[in-house]
Amino acid sequence: MFDRRALLPMVTFLMGCQAASVRSNSGTAGNGNGNDGGGNPGAVDAGGAGHSGAGGASAPPGGGTPCTSCTDFPKDPVIEPGVTAGAPAQFGPAGAGSPTNGPCLLEPQSGALYPRNWLRPRVRFVPSVGHDLFEIRITAPGQVNDLVVYTRNTSWTMPKALWSAVAARPLSGPLLVTVRSLATTMPAAPVAVSAASSLTVAPANALGSIVYWTTSGGSALKGFRAGDETVVEVLRPAAAATGCVGCHSSTPDGEFVGFAASDDPATGIPSRIDLRSANGQGLQPSYLSAAARTLLSRRPQQVPSFSGGHWKTGDRIALTMLLLAGRHQVVWTDLEATSTAEGTGWGILNRQGDSGEVSLPVFSHAGDRVFYSQTPMVMSSIDQIDGDIWQVPWNGHQGGAATPVDGASDPTWNEFFPSLSSDDRLLAYTRLPKGGFTRENPQDEIFVVPAGGGTPTRMTANDPPACLGRSSPGVMNSWPKWAADRTVVDDKTYYWIVFSSTRATALTPQLFLAGVVVSGQTITTYPAVYLWNQPETEANHTPAWDNFKIIVP
Repeated sequence: MFDRRALLPMVTFLMGCQAASVRSNSGTAGNGNGNDGGGNPGAVDAGGAGHSGAGGASAPPGGGTPCTSCTDFPKDPVIEPGVTAGAPAQFGPAGAGSPTNGPCLLEPQSGALYPRNWLRPRVRFVPSVGHDLFEIRITAPGQVNDLVVYTRNTSWTMPKALWSAVAARPLSGPLLVTVRSLATTMPAAPVAVSAASSLTVAPANALGSIVYWTTSGGSALKGFRAGDETVVEVLRPAAAATGCVGCHSSTPDGEFVGFAASDDPATGIPSRIDLRSANGQGLQPSYLSAAARTLLSRRPQQVPSFSGGHWKTGDRIALTMLLLAGRHQVVWTDLEATSTAEGTGWGILNRQGDSGEVSLPVFSHAGDRVFYSQTPMVMSSIDQIDGDIWQVPWNGHQGGAATPVDGASDPTWNEFFPSLSSDDRLLAYTRLPKGGFTRENPQDEIFVVPAGGGTPTRMTANDPPACLGRSSPGVMNSWPKWAADRTVVDDKTYYWIVFSSTRATALTPQLFLAGVVVSGQTITTYPAVYLWNQPETEANHTPAWDNFKIIVP
């Protein structure tokens, strides 16, 4: 058995908070219910529950028909420094070896779906104690040769040029990855072989940029564009006295980050709302009026959310949650307000039929609905208990009848952190058993349901690799956020979700990506992809995914 001590050490985890990222789409589609039993694949109404039922970005053709005799993979093995030329002979025939004490393959997780423009795949594994020489073998459909690498490292990343060549071709099936290992100090010991892992390259790109909150080295926002191999700092308090930045989202044009700011760097409570440029310069928007700044500075105020449906001169709205008279409410603020008077510069969205409190309101991209977590109690910023996902019409600032979302308002679960896909068709959220608090809870798991209601689909991405020895519930999967847009290819719509999980580094949150594909009425979800461009020694939380206009050197 391999030694689990080889995994990264446990460090303290501090859960953060952030708002849904939004952008505008057009078109309409009908409402409907799913009929899935909660597994993978699930079901969704073919038209969806929101907007932009047609449209979405189209995938590039990707080279026409799959090739049958490609030579992108070299004929000769790659022998890395520190490995002798005789290493291939030490392993014997391809595939030979014993699965006993075989390496635990952490990346790629078998069955994962990769955007074609994403980070090049990394192979990472945990070997048995004493094993110090490794063979990585990747087999791809249509490739004449296997890609074979001999190394003494437990992590290897496919060269960029090679990944670009493979990802540009339409593949008739997944790439298969296996790792074999040897203990060179024990010549008589048998070759050990991992379980095979499969990696499928989607005929679709992941669009937009991701900005996330890190609490390592002080509170800050960092970000990267799809495919970037490094991250950049987007926003940091100018001095320690300015405290904490946390909950954040993008304005629909991607120019600014809306976020919760606090003077207390330890807890981030109580917070106010601010908007600053996403290019690292920290400028406020010119349209933000003095009255609006006054309204946004009220405390405690959390979770800014915007909509492309209300993002033009004369109609720039921010939604927040604000504590008023002992009750958290959905509050709208006119960012161009000339008055701080209620009903003019701001207002409380009427939620008929709902006497509970509000957590994490989310504007639909079309701007016609608001989704939120309804709860009897909000504590410590966004922490809540016994929540359910509800929706209420926008109705020109007036609100209306509030109703629970079928499939996200089960009385046996605490459901929270709602997030809408770019076409308002799908709703992702986090849930755990009733009675559990949302903050730092290892019982958190992510589900997807049609935004108009239906049967929830549990994300396959909740589950870590089996050989890791950890399982979900138990590793905290939370804060799902959809990519800036989806991609339609033939009869399939490709969506992507980024989320936080503590599976990789004990109690340190890290970011993961997962694919969601809708075909007709069927939702199919995929295992997680680790984002290896993030600093794995930092605690990285609460991502937002939108068209942030960040600047990467």
